[in-house]
Order: sequence, then structure tokens, then C-alpha cells
Amino acid sequence: MSFVGELGWELIDRLYAQIPGRLAEGGRVLVVVNEGHVDPDHIVSLATARGLRASRHRPVPGLPYSVVGAELPR
Repeated sequence: MSFVGELGWELIDRLYAQIPGRLAEGGRVLVVVNEGHVDPDHIVSLATARGLRASRHRPVPGLPYSVVGAELPR
């Protein structure tokens, strides 16, 4: 079991749900995703489903981690 929920993404979805009322203009939320547990593209889809702009980056080639950035649409 993951600390972010049975499926590994529930806590992140709750975070994304709160962004519109809490994030300052121009702010971003960064989520580091262990690809061995959760598909980063699914995390991107959670953000876009909440109306956020999202992008995925792999900062260190060869490591199984991605960073998903989410922000309010401009």
C-alpha cells in the first residue's frame, strides 16, 4: 500500500482539486513521481481533468522518476 492511497494517486488528485483556490497567480505545484509505482502520464491526466495545465519532465536520465508540474491556465 502506498501512502498516497490504494491506487497511488488519490492524495495527488485531492491536492490538484485544491489548487484553484490556493495557488498564487504564476505559481506551480511540482509532484515527483516514482514511475515504478504510478504512471506519470496518469498524474498529468489528473491535473488536466481538474482544469490545470500540466507537463512532465524527467530531470535525471536513467532514474525512474518524473516531475509533473501543474499550474492554473493563463
